[in-house]
Amino acid sequence: MRSRTHKAHRLVSVQAQIKRAEEWKLADIERRLAAGEAAQRELIAALNENHALYDLFIDTIARRLRALAEEASRTRDAKDAQARRLLACAGRLKTAERLAKAADAEMQGEIEKKDLLDLLESLVVHRGRKPPAS
Repeated sequence: MRSRTHKAHRLVSVQAQIKRAEEWKLADIERRLAAGEAAQRELIAALNENHALYDLFIDTIARRLRALAEEASRTRDAKDAQARRLLACAGRLKTAERLAKAADAEMQGEIEKKDLLDLLESLVVHRGRKPPAS
């Protein structure tokens, strides 16, 4: 019984570690998305300014903006997929926690049952003895 409880708690620990790893991956994707959006804002701000060399760099800036927009789209898709994976991990963690709780309750029931049987056995043994002769 202790083995089952130990395994259930180990499973909870592993699932929690997996969930933390998935959370870190999602945070990394969100950071990349924010960095891409910041780069887009900087390039748009550069387009809005009038520089002497504006005409030389307009095509390059436009290509870069297009590439950033495509990257942002891919990153948003990756973020959505990662969020779904994180949700699935959270579900597995909750299931593992319920299993561990059930294993704990079952083990506690077994301990109580054993204690009750020991108490009953000691009462039967005690009543079976004859009182000392005076």
